[in-house]
Amino acid sequence: MTTADNNSPRGTLPPFSDWPVAYLGSFVLHILILYPFIFFAAAPVPLPDLIEISLVFEQPEPEPSLAEQQTTPEQPVRQTEPRLDQTAVPDPAIEKLPEEPAKPELPPRQELAETKILAEPAKATLEDKIDRTKAKDQTAVPKLAARKTPAETAKPKPKLEPKPKPKLESARQPIHRQVPYLDHPVKPAAAGAIRAVRDNEPRMGREDWDQPMSGGGGHSGAAAKAAERYKRAASRGYVMAQYNLGRALAEGSGVEQDSQEAVEFFRNAARQGNVPAMLRLAEMTLAGVGTDEDRVEAHALYSLAASIGSMGAAKAKIMLAAHLDLAQLEESRNRTRAMREMMPPMDLSKQIEKEQDLQLAAAEGKLGAVEEYLQSGVDANAIDDEGRTPMIMAAWRGHHHVLRSLLNSGVDINAADNLGRTALSWAAINGYRDITKTLLREAALVNVQGEGGLTPLMRAAWNGYEEIVADLIANKADVHITDNNGFSALRRATAQKETHIIAMLRAAGAR
Repeated sequence: MTTADNNSPRGTLPPFSDWPVAYLGSFVLHILILYPFIFFAAAPVPLPDLIEISLVFEQPEPEPSLAEQQTTPEQPVRQTEPRLDQTAVPDPAIEKLPEEPAKPELPPRQELAETKILAEPAKATLEDKIDRTKAKDQTAVPKLAARKTPAETAKPKPKLEPKPKPKLESARQPIHRQVPYLDHPVKPAAAGAIRAVRDNEPRMGREDWDQPMSGGGGHSGAAAKAAERYKRAASRGYVMAQYNLGRALAEGSGVEQDSQEAVEFFRNAARQGNVPAMLRLAEMTLAGVGTDEDRVEAHALYSLAASIGSMGAAKAKIMLAAHLDLAQLEESRNRTRAMREMMPPMDLSKQIEKEQDLQLAAAEGKLGAVEEYLQSGVDANAIDDEGRTPMIMAAWRGHHHVLRSLLNSGVDINAADNLGRTALSWAAINGYRDITKTLLREAALVNVQGEGGLTPLMRAAWNGYEEIVADLIANKADVHITDNNGFSALRRATAQKETHIIAMLRAAGAR
């Protein structure tokens, strides 16, 4: 081949002997390039050891799954208190406080007196044994009865005698049987209003209920004496006497019954801000007793009493308003405003506060303050949480001068507290003979029975007040009455070894 034959359009070709070397180099080059891809695709290479780091990090707690949250929710740990049956271990590091000495129990002689501390030692031995024996008999666990044969069980059981019903069943009786001056059934609207007052004003219901008495006790004579005292005090302008005289006339207690005159006395007391008089007048107006039946007038009276703070009047006003139309309600508002204008200038919102101040003054023996409150028309028959009137407060604390002032103003001499104790009962409990004589002279009920069926004579004999026992016997106190446990005044005096009182009771016929 010539030099001209070896020429080509691309240039000069390499010699033939160099082609194998070129092919071999190209093959080796491709192998080197593709080797990593072929090797790693065929067999995965493990991660190098350099990835494993020995550092320790705080890992968050794994959150529970939804199923775990629904089945076992995580709750915070609470410090549980020891059960009642577990005994708490005291901490020795805490210094113990000195224990209070145990209070000595009052002897039976001082059981009834709340303020009088007797200097004589207690003499209760037989009485305690009787009470403990009676309590043991009542609380003894009965023995198991022997198993009965079928023939015995087939016998009919004897019928149990019905238990006597309590004296007062105000929730079940018709309302006209609860109020002494309502001599006929009233309409449902009137009955609902009157019952609302009775349910929320305990003083009203208590005045309507007679005190539990035994053996007569001269109730009619006491009522007549009280009516005379009310008339004298009412003529001098005492508001409380006008209210009490209105009650006596409405009920025919100590005087001839006169409903129309009772309405006038109630109206006079109501014009001077006496709330009980407003409530009584509203009841008689609803029932048409002593006056024309008028629901609008009754609603106006309830509205006026409610503005002074009577809860019973507020509820009766709402119940009665449901039976009045818009025109009648407007007329009631006009009448209420007219009644307020006729009343003397006074802050009616402070009437309840003044009643509490009167009770406190009577308990503390502040005669000047008591007379000032009585002259201003404060309700002297108002009661506290214990059911005590200012009269009971004065008798309880032994303030004779305050008690006489209250009697002259025409208060109820036989009002009783929640335990059934009258002013005479408290005087007999604490041995106030001057108060006892004054109450007996004003014909206080002598055989009234309080809690447990105890009479003033039983209390005086139990506490050893010989002069008071003599005064009570002289005023026809019944020596044969027994209390709820069957104990008489003689038995209580015998338990206390009161020889003089025992002799007086036996001389009066006690056995």
